[in-house]
Amino acid sequence: MRVTEVANLLCSNRDTATQHLMNHIPRPEYPRPTVVRSEWLNLNGSWRFRCDDEQVGLHQAWHKGPLSDAEVITVPFAPNAAASGITGCRTDTTLWYQRDFDLPADWRDRRICLRFGAVDYRSLVFVNDSPVGEHSGGYSPFHMDIEHALVPGKNRLTVRVEDSLSWTQPRGKQAGTTRWPIDYDGVSGIWQSVWLEPLPEVSVESVFPHFSLASSQLTCLVEFSRQLEGTLQVDLVKAGSVVASAEAMTRSRAESTVKLFIDVPVLWSPENPHLYDLRILLTTETDEQDEVSSYCGLREITTDKGQLRLNGEQLYIRGVLDQGYFPDGWYTATSDEELRKDIELTLAMGFNCVRKHQKAEDPRYLYWADQLGLLVWSEMPSGRIFSTELIQALTTEWLDLIRRDRGHPSIITWVAFNESWGVWHQAGRREQRAFVEGVVGLTRALELLETAKLNNVDPQAWLTWVLAQIADHKITRLDELLPWRYAAQAA
Repeated sequence: MRVTEVANLLCSNRDTATQHLMNHIPRPEYPRPTVVRSEWLNLNGSWRFRCDDEQVGLHQAWHKGPLSDAEVITVPFAPNAAASGITGCRTDTTLWYQRDFDLPADWRDRRICLRFGAVDYRSLVFVNDSPVGEHSGGYSPFHMDIEHALVPGKNRLTVRVEDSLSWTQPRGKQAGTTRWPIDYDGVSGIWQSVWLEPLPEVSVESVFPHFSLASSQLTCLVEFSRQLEGTLQVDLVKAGSVVASAEAMTRSRAESTVKLFIDVPVLWSPENPHLYDLRILLTTETDEQDEVSSYCGLREITTDKGQLRLNGEQLYIRGVLDQGYFPDGWYTATSDEELRKDIELTLAMGFNCVRKHQKAEDPRYLYWADQLGLLVWSEMPSGRIFSTELIQALTTEWLDLIRRDRGHPSIITWVAFNESWGVWHQAGRREQRAFVEGVVGLTRALELLETAKLNNVDPQAWLTWVLAQIADHKITRLDELLPWRYAAQAA
């Protein structure tokens, strides 16, 4: 089955009745298009919901038993968005979510992973009274194994989410303790899909394909859930036929690299967004296997004398700034079709590129950008107050987002900072400048693994020139410079 079909599976095809039920669950498509599994359980839909403005829920153990005095919220839409069914909820409070689910009988005695696409901001997760994990960050995905807390049949899932108005946490253009005219209403709580999937003891967690035009070689970096001894096999598939295949030993590592030579590559571009399917097979030394589907576009982004090039040809950007808000779902599109239509309208207006401004976008948006040929600048939502908290929060979440999204051929630029938000005084304060340089360096390290030279757009390429100018005392603030000035200077 082609990955474009697998990626739209609603759930494991258990029976017709279950399939019919899943058709009525919001956002029923599989949420991770670059690491696709056929067996999963979508937990979107109606959840019990309660605001905890007085912060008494933990003390009163709201997670131990059914949530009392609860409203009903539709997940994955943030409270106050029309699609959520909840109004009048503060965004600087604590939210409680709860729902029951039935553990499929054939999932018993298996490793069970609970995944969240994104929850804003601090999450504490319980299964059947037991805490099973926590996470901080409003944009990056997270997951946890929960089989130790499960019982046969019906189980209860409770999520406590704490948010604030602080600008020391990355929040993009969500209004905070101050609200600029360019800011929007805040987003709190669950705003991307929630799902369960059974996994083998060691599983594939991410796939990063990277193509070199000169060598006609595709390098696939695959991350695993833990270190292991075993083999990794990658098949490159075109129109149902394997055109290249290779394998590598894992050598007690939590990641492995496979290199495939493509004799006659079909290159990806906005004019011809051709995608190959990828079949990933991980086999442990005890012969336990994990198989996932993915895809890739064969393309190479370089710069030459300040000019951006795609597959060796000069690339002209006709870009638009896109805030990523939707009328009914705010951060969340109400359907996969709404995401596709957003991209189709962008292309119809004559643009070939979008900068997803101050929002880490839904992976399904990036999937459609890959499919339809829209170039993307991927951006980290900013904080606005430099602090130890901002350094740690932004760096951790940004690196997680790069690992999630670096396999998308549509992404040609990584924007770690918007103007000088959160690093207002970096020209005169060494700690702020060190923060910027560190994040740019880490971005390069993750994006350029396994490459011998710069084969991708220099993250915030213009920022490198800005820092050089600051060293020469030519400018004093990042926001005095626009990207086009970098190109002019380099030329």
